[in-house]
Amino acid sequence: MYRYYHEAEVCYAYLADMQSDFFNLGFRMCKWFTRGWTLQELIAPKTVVFFAKGWEKIGTKASLSGILTEITGIASEVLLSTADSSEMSIAARMSWAAGRKTTRIEDRAYSLMGIFGVFMSPIYGEGEHAFIRLQEEILKVSDDQTIFAWKDKLSVGSYSGILATSPDVFEESGKFQRLDNPYDLDNQRPFSLTNMGLLVHLPLSHVDLTIQTEKRNQVAVLNCGWAGTSDRLAI
Repeated sequence: MYRYYHEAEVCYAYLADMQSDFFNLGFRMCKWFTRGWTLQELIAPKTVVFFAKGWEKIGTKASLSGILTEITGIASEVLLSTADSSEMSIAARMSWAAGRKTTRIEDRAYSLMGIFGVFMSPIYGEGEHAFIRLQEEILKVSDDQTIFAWKDKLSVGSYSGILATSPDVFEESGKFQRLDNPYDLDNQRPFSLTNMGLLVHLPLSHVDLTIQTEKRNQVAVLNCGWAGTSDRLAI
C-alpha cells in the first residue's frame, strides 16, 4: 500500500471524530494519529488533505506541518517533502510508530514495511515475533546502528535481546542519528544473521559503576548518537 500512497497525486484523510469548531484540541485528539496503518498514509503521499466531520476542509499536510510534527514527532522536512523519510535514521522512523495501535499485533510490524523499504510475508499468529522479523529484514539492507538504540522502560535492570519486541521502546529515540565518522572503518564488518542469532562487531568500552562488582563492566559502542553532537550511544 505504501507505493500506492506514494504515487498518488493527492490523498484525503477524513477525521470522523474531529469537530472543526475545536481545531487545536480536537485535531490533536483524533484517533487517526494513534493508528498503526495511518502512519504510512501521512508519510508516503506528496499531498494529504484533511477533512473534519461533515467533510469540512481543515488543511493540508504542508499547511499543517507544524502541528503535525508536534503530534507525531515526524520531522517537518519529511512532511514538507523536502527530505525523504528514508534519509531519517531507523530509530527516528521507529519512534514515529511508538504508541500507535493496530487490531492485530502483527500489523504493527507489517504496517511499517513500506516505510523501511522491505517486504516480508504476513504470518498472522506470530505475535511480537513479527516485529523481530521486520528488524531482521531491515538489517539485511541497512547498516544503521540506531536500530539498536532503544530503551524498554518496563524491563530496566533485566537482560533482553538486542532486537526490540515493539516500536514503543523507540519512543525516546527520535533524535538519534547515524554518525558519518565510523569508529573503525577498516575493521567494519556487515551484520550477519545466523541460526544462532545476530552477529555484529562493535568496539567495547570500560564503564566505571558506583556499585563495584566482580565482573568487568563494559558497553558496546554504537556508531550513532544524539542529533547535533558527536557523542556516541552504547548498549
